[in-house]
Amino acid sequence: LTHLNQKNCCIINPGIDTTKFRPLEKEKYVLFSGRLARQKGVYDLLAVAKRMSNVTFIVMGSGEEEEKMRSIASQNVRFVGFMNKEQQKYYDLFGKAAVLFLPSYGETFGFVQVEAMAAGCPIVSTIPLGSKGTVVQPGDIEGMVTGLARLLENEELRIQYGKENVE
Repeated sequence: LTHLNQKNCCIINPGIDTTKFRPLEKEKYVLFSGRLARQKGVYDLLAVAKRMSNVTFIVMGSGEEEEKMRSIASQNVRFVGFMNKEQQKYYDLFGKAAVLFLPSYGETFGFVQVEAMAAGCPIVSTIPLGSKGTVVQPGDIEGMVTGLARLLENEELRIQYGKENVE
């Protein structure tokens, strides 16, 4: 940065506000947050939800696949729409989620995963970001179901991983 006029520049490091993302009393739902696009694994999300009909899946986001997703989703999938980070409900959904589910086929970084970690969620993801939970291959529906079921059925493990993710 020596060639730039430093008084006219600032560096913005990516990060999250850990005063807003925090663990709350957990409720037994799986959270997906992101753009509702094919590369985010949204159809894998719906396939997993269909196989796990006794579990509530909350889908937070909007995007080009939303209309189709809504038309084919099983009854245990609840769409809450897009929320910006100005809304307390955004933070609360993370804080109360039992597990974050991120079945993406590609991420630049995966901020949603870091937000969920700060909120004390274990994570089932295709993105190996070092979080506690389960990493699966994109498209591995069976692995996704197994990873989610393992965490949902084992409260002690879920709490332990959530605490480790906050750290």
